[in-house]
Amino acid sequence: MAFYELYKNKANRDARAKELKAQGLTVRRSSSSNQLLHPQYVEDELSELRSQTGIGNTVYKTHYGKLYKVEAQS
Repeated sequence: MAFYELYKNKANRDARAKELKAQGLTVRRSSSSNQLLHPQYVEDELSELRSQTGIGNTVYKTHYGKLYKVEAQS
């Protein structure tokens, strides 16, 4: 089983990577620049932004200068 998570903060990503490694998973860390996506896909985004979905959603195109990704697989 493989999965990934996105973070705004590098320290949060690294802490999560450490947790996953302790569980015995193979972990890979990376980053990407200039991303445009909804905050619901970013793990450490503010909860009020993550909950905005549906018609009238003003944050569906949020720009992130840098996102940090952790990928894990067993």
